[in-house]
Amino acid sequence: MKTVKERRCQAGVALVIVLWLLVLLSVMAFGFSRSMRSGVRIGLHRLEALQATELARAAIHKGLYDLLTMPPGQRYRLLLPGREQRFTLDGAELAYRIEDERGKVDLNRAPAELIGGLLGSLELPPERTASLSDAILDWRDSDDARRLNGAEGADYAAAGRPGLPPDRPFPSVQELQQVLGMDDLLYRRLLPLVTVHGIDGRINPLTAPRQVLLAIPEADPADVDEAVAQRGTASTGDPAPPLASLAGLGRWLARASGPVYTVTGRARLPSGAVTHRRMVIWLGGRGGGRGYRVLDWFPRGSWEPRREGE
Repeated sequence: MKTVKERRCQAGVALVIVLWLLVLLSVMAFGFSRSMRSGVRIGLHRLEALQATELARAAIHKGLYDLLTMPPGQRYRLLLPGREQRFTLDGAELAYRIEDERGKVDLNRAPAELIGGLLGSLELPPERTASLSDAILDWRDSDDARRLNGAEGADYAAAGRPGLPPDRPFPSVQELQQVLGMDDLLYRRLLPLVTVHGIDGRINPLTAPRQVLLAIPEADPADVDEAVAQRGTASTGDPAPPLASLAGLGRWLARASGPVYTVTGRARLPSGAVTHRRMVIWLGGRGGGRGYRVLDWFPRGSWEPRREGE
């Protein structure tokens, strides 16, 4: 027979074991609950990403429709720099912006004066303007002869970047980041002003940003400002205005837009998530007509929406 003291001791041990089991079960339950909440959040975030992706795509296709159906003589109204068309769909705020690639400086076809003029318009020091301009020209040409202020293989090797430059045209604007002397800040300033789809190296004055027009040799800032103001005051549906103030720059100017355009779609969900998608298209498709074909799109990989302020 166990004594009262022994029975009390056993009961105390059993109570401690039960208490520890309850603590362990509580910890397990909390961990499971937290894991479930995390899984739900991940699932909702992925659903939100999918919704944002498709809505941004919808904004692009609305822009394509407007571009295809608007008369060519009035199309420039959609192409003015900074012009954004906004609308709503299923509670989301959507917008699209269309850029005429002929309103930018072509990295592969623009003459040296225009490349240097663009860099100079960004108020870079003259010596840096000269070195970067020559480095861009050395990058795109087919020989290994170094320009006066440029950069060829030996210069890149000395900078720890052997195998560059490729001595061929730029396949994309993004490759500009690899040019010797380029930094991230300057690249971001140049990004909306340059292209590799300019057709003939000339600039469309109706769709070019002010900074690009200032890059044209012999362009007077006052004349450029007058042209920018004039093209922005025409009413919807008006034909493209003649820009008399730029008449003396005819050899640098294109007479039409396109055929390559970049369409950017933006979607903002009620939750605050915002995402962008871009598509580069050749208007007219194969053999002409009213269609189009896609030359490139961004981003190419997986992507997630961001919230405003991030």
